[in-house]
Amino acid sequence: RQIAGCKAELLVHLRDGAVASNRYPFSGSAADDQPSALSFTQERLWFMEQLQPESALYNLCRAVRIHGLLRVSALESSLNEIRRRHESLRMKFLEIDGRPCQIASPAEDRTLTIVDLRGLSEAQRETEASRLVRAEVRRPFVLARGENLRVCLLRLSDAEHILALTTHHIVADAWSMGILTGE
Repeated sequence: RQIAGCKAELLVHLRDGAVASNRYPFSGSAADDQPSALSFTQERLWFMEQLQPESALYNLCRAVRIHGLLRVSALESSLNEIRRRHESLRMKFLEIDGRPCQIASPAEDRTLTIVDLRGLSEAQRETEASRLVRAEVRRPFVLARGENLRVCLLRLSDAEHILALTTHHIVADAWSMGILTGE
């Protein structure tokens, strides 16, 4: 409904954007902290984010149940390496000179968020785990921060965990979430 009220503004933005789209060359990479253009799909998602900045509508979440003993330090190191290798997970989406662009943030190690549910009954653990994953999906991203991957590990028991990976659709889709989960 809100979008329908902005139809004229959207059309002007899209028309003007098509004319000025070469201001930042799209390279698929933002090496050397230089701004680069967004793809057409990213620009559309960025614009939608400007209309509803507190929305979590474009969040993607994959929750994976892990059975067996887990070395949390190894998981944390792996996630930091994934962030280091995939700059899209570190992109800041900014407006410069009236145009949206992306700039890669430096790769910095992050501490894994761990929520310990072992003190709850089995039924309570499952209910709380579901609630926490739903809450994570509903939490909006701030695209200008460059933190486009949130990870939360829910500890159900010593040998059972749920790993929740959440990204914004501007940097991932269902296919790339599968790759991220596999990694």
